Amino acid sequence: METKQRVDIVNNKDPQQHTKKISVVQVVEEFFPELREEKNKQEKSQILELLKNSQLKLSPRQLRSILEDTKLAAQKEKKSYVVVLQKIIKGIRENNDIKQNNILQAQKFQNERKNKEKEQTALEKKQTTLEKKQTTLEKKQTTLDKKQTTLDKKQTTLEKEQTALEKKQTTLDKKQTTLEKEKKENRNKNILKEEMIRRETIKAAKESYQNLSPDLKQHSPEEINTKINALSPNTKARLKKSGLSLSDYAQFSLAREKIASLDTKTPEGEAFLTTLKKMEKSLGILEKTDGGYPLSNEPRKETFEQNPQLMEFAKNDESLKSLEKVNVLDDKLNIKQQQKIFQLF
Repeated sequence: METKQRVDIVNNKDPQQHTKKISVVQVVEEFFPELREEKNKQEKSQILELLKNSQLKLSPRQLRSILEDTKLAAQKEKKSYVVVLQKIIKGIRENNDIKQNNILQAQKFQNERKNKEKEQTALEKKQTTLEKKQTTLEKKQTTLDKKQTTLDKKQTTLEKEQTALEKKQTTLDKKQTTLEKEKKENRNKNILKEEMIRRETIKAAKESYQNLSPDLKQHSPEEINTKINALSPNTKARLKKSGLSLSDYAQFSLAREKIASLDTKTPEGEAFLTTLKKMEKSLGILEKTDGGYPLSNEPRKETFEQNPQLMEFAKNDESLKSLEKVNVLDDKLNIKQQQKIFQLF
């Protein structure tokens, strides 16, 4: 048996008539006749439950307006009456919350105004006290003004002295600017001079190399590539900056080794060694370790793999345990370690 659900309706037009009851089921079936059918009984129950739980005090006109909006929106959006009605009721309740919040805000404003009035009274009392203190302060201020006049005179004297100091400072600044300019010019001259020296030493080395005998200048591509690969990153960078090719420097180094292996010295060979040394110094190239060994001869990973005895020594040394990371070891070994390693070759 279906229960007749009811909702409170406020008649705003009749102050004497506070509330009356109407049948919600009757109004719902009026707008949604299809809900009278047995197959739509569940949907009708859900609509009635929504209206009951909404706790809204609605006039008959408001109730019919809500149901009419529900019907139109459901048809337009192709959604169920329940979904659309939920959305409409939610919007009404949010609006009611906003109104209630406005009332609370108004009450809060009244309380704040009363508090401000009390604060204003207290401030007025304080103001009276302050005015009395102000009178006293004004008298003291008069005394201070006299003292200030004396200080102003002293300040004027100090400002004159300051002006004189500023003039001296201006003169010093000009001199400083001139000195810095000269220093910059000298630095640029030194840079140009160093660059000129580098170019001259490179040119001298090339000319001296050309004066060597053919057998000292004869190098295979493999020898040149091996020598290039043995160069340290720092040396390669400096050569690139100088404009001297890695191939030329590799040939210079090979010629130096051949000259060192000769039993007799020649003027051309000695001249070449001297010019090569000057060139390396001007370029900042140091192809030797702190232990005095050529970087090109530094042990690499392959060296350890091909020399088991050296590998055994390295394994027992804490600083040489990660052999797979070893390329050039000049920055990883101290002088004593380097000496131990080379004694095993």
